[in-house]
Amino acid sequence: MASIQLDAVKAVLAWQHNAICIHVNPRSIISLTPSVEQDVPDPVKPVLGSTICLNFELNDAITILIPSFISEPVTAARLRSGVILDSLYELVETTSLRVYIPDDALSQDQLESLSSATIQQLNPFSGPDYDISQLEAVVHNRTRPNTPEDQSRHVQELQADVAKLQTQLIQCEKTALDRETEITKLQTQLTQCEKKVVDGEAEVVKLQTQLTQCEKKVVDLDTELAGLRYTQDNADNEASVIISEIEDTLREHEEKIDFVTRGKDDDEFVDILKEEILSELITRISRG
Repeated sequence: MASIQLDAVKAVLAWQHNAICIHVNPRSIISLTPSVEQDVPDPVKPVLGSTICLNFELNDAITILIPSFISEPVTAARLRSGVILDSLYELVETTSLRVYIPDDALSQDQLESLSSATIQQLNPFSGPDYDISQLEAVVHNRTRPNTPEDQSRHVQELQADVAKLQTQLIQCEKTALDRETEITKLQTQLTQCEKKVVDGEAEVVKLQTQLTQCEKKVVDLDTELAGLRYTQDNADNEASVIISEIEDTLREHEEKIDFVTRGKDDDEFVDILKEEILSELITRISRG
């Protein structure tokens, strides 16, 4: 955990153009105390205002790795390089570091986690769980030679475990067979359902064809019915005309019969009838 946190600190510092990235081996840390600093040293003020200060105490000096292609002793080619080299020499001799980072680089939880990880590293085997006497008792129990009774009990336990595993294996095989049977059954049902769907689609097509034929028959019957109604209406009209003519003819004949019946004994009526008959004959003759 400490290594991860220190790498995170190094990554935060890497964004500064004038920064030296130092990788500190967590195993060399004796103590680590984080604190929030409002009053920072003058060299830090231009870069950081309010900062987090990480106070390291190391049990070994820092090692600066120099590339192999650089000849030793390392000498400065410029005055500024000489100042940097002097600072590096001072750095490799120190076992106490104070690192300033932005106050928003690490949260309070991360700082507490960093401190806890450092304490755990320095005292990894503290607490009742690491009692030496208990560990010795456990080691003594584990190193005690096995007696024939222990071996027999161990064999019985192994046999019981094997029997249990065999039972579980048989149950698993039975479950697998049951699932295969169920899968086969479901596949058969699926095939039947697919066949029913195909048959249903064919039946739907057949019914649609019949419906189309029935609709055509209905249209034809409607047309035929309209024609019959028209013919019937014409026939009814003609019959009405004929009946009307027959009724008129009958009425005329009834009037004539009544006229003849009432006037057969009347001389004056006979003369009138003769005149009408002669007039009718003259009219017909004149018509040709």
